[in-house]
Amino acid sequence: ICVEDVRVGDYLQVEPGAKIPVDGVVVRGHALIDQSILTGESKPVERAKSEEVFAGTVNVAGKICIRATARASESAVSRLVALIEKAQADTSPTEKLVASFAKVYTPVILCGAVIMAALPWVLQPTAAESNFMWMRRSLILLVTSCPCALLISTPIAYACAISTAGRNRVLVKGGRHLEMLRKLSVVAVDKTGTLTQGRFAVEHFAFLEGKGASMAHVLRGVSAVESFSTHPVARSLVEYSKEKLGHLLKNDGASSPPPSGVWDFKMEEGHGVSATYSGDRIYIGSARGGGGAGGVLLRERMEEAGDQWLARTRGWEAKGGTTGWIMLNGSPVACYSVIDTLRNEATDTVEDLQKGYGLRVVMLTGDNEGASRRVADAVGIAGDDVHFGLLPHGKAETIKQLRSLTKKQQQRRSMAVAMVGDGVNDAPALAAADVGISMGCAGAAASAMETADIVLMDGDLKKVSFLINLSARVHNTIIENVVLAVALKTLVVVMTFLGWAWLWLAVVADVGSMLLVTINSTRLLQSKEKLQFRREILRQIREGDNVIVIDESDDDAEIDFGHSSDLIVIEDSGDFDSEIPLHTLAAGSLRK
Repeated sequence: ICVEDVRVGDYLQVEPGAKIPVDGVVVRGHALIDQSILTGESKPVERAKSEEVFAGTVNVAGKICIRATARASESAVSRLVALIEKAQADTSPTEKLVASFAKVYTPVILCGAVIMAALPWVLQPTAAESNFMWMRRSLILLVTSCPCALLISTPIAYACAISTAGRNRVLVKGGRHLEMLRKLSVVAVDKTGTLTQGRFAVEHFAFLEGKGASMAHVLRGVSAVESFSTHPVARSLVEYSKEKLGHLLKNDGASSPPPSGVWDFKMEEGHGVSATYSGDRIYIGSARGGGGAGGVLLRERMEEAGDQWLARTRGWEAKGGTTGWIMLNGSPVACYSVIDTLRNEATDTVEDLQKGYGLRVVMLTGDNEGASRRVADAVGIAGDDVHFGLLPHGKAETIKQLRSLTKKQQQRRSMAVAMVGDGVNDAPALAAADVGISMGCAGAAASAMETADIVLMDGDLKKVSFLINLSARVHNTIIENVVLAVALKTLVVVMTFLGWAWLWLAVVADVGSMLLVTINSTRLLQSKEKLQFRREILRQIREGDNVIVIDESDDDAEIDFGHSSDLIVIEDSGDFDSEIPLHTLAAGSLRK
């Protein structure tokens, strides 16, 4: 049936891997639910009888029966859409000012020219020669004061900047959003999928010696058994086991035997998996309450691991990790902790925003405190700026509070708040912020990209710094355009009243000012992605590092960097636009 036909009180069965169609309450079974689309939690959460589930979330593992508690139009996702529409209804002061100026400027100029031409005939009807002179001057004033150059000074600059952003794989949905970036004082960022990659990695894996099994055998078993599971943690364990096993075999000089068969595979819903591998019964999962036979047996045998290992797993959990155990034939043989992987550029981006631009960086996430603090510490976000356990409307409210606080602290100038996110749960906050920036990489929610003012199509966080830099350049270009247009036209107007101007000069001034504004704005098209390269050069030189200079006259220059960390600078005859991100220079050769 269609989701619109589901009524409150209907019972629905949700299979593993299926998306939950409406908000409801679990009445039978238990499952792992991926709620990252709503809460941003990096780990699937367990849901059992009498617990709530929400429309749009995904049943990762387990079969459940739910009772619908709301129609599809009244679900949590639908409420998010309402929040987004309400936030987007607010009109910015800049929009109102531009609209008011356009309505007033042209009529005023036209009326002034008419009065200049007609008034002399009213005051001195017989002074024909003088009156014709004022008519000519009114025509010159009308042509000179034509607002073409002034009015295009802003949109043409933004058009060039937006084109440049597009060439750098950034979609900007309007010039006013780019303008706001230079006014930023706070940048709020989501955690899962924004600062992190949104996929798990094994952080800790400890093998308990003296349990009658080798590490290689355990790793083979983990890789084989977890290959049957689609859980995100299972995928990370398979990848880790294969990599670790490869290192072990390489060091021992042995070869990996052909994989043995796996049979009697069971998924113990919400806890782990169990199977028979090479004659051994393996359980991989947690020791939480409930679950199947494997989980119950693990809790009974936990004391075999020893207090030291139990304390270690509790410490991993306190730091935001998801912990689990591997049990072989009823005895614990290993424990592990998995975490969401940090983006490679996250730390550099946060540092650049804080130190390079003097911005306050705040984390907004629906994840738990341990995971949030761990990521914040890794990227350099202050503890007071970490807001965890937030639902979508909580993120939007926090953004509003940040905007209100920022305006109170900076009464003399307009300051703005930006939000960077990637999921449906970030959409209300993206809409509530002065500038909403969405990660447009694979896996990002379509609603977030639709709501955001700016979309980073390749999901590269460094583009936030690039956009702020581009915004400042656009602002400077607009000022230059306005000064050029006003200065040239003012000069001709003064010459008109002094009797030194002619109609052809007014036409040249009008067309010339538009050409100057256009040419000046097109300089933005030459701008490539800026990654604080000059600042890095100065820092490297201050620290005494070597600087290699490649002259552009040698088109076939090839340098073997080996494993050097020397800074490479490419000289350019014009503006320094062929800049290279330092972190992309790997060992090897660079051919210009």
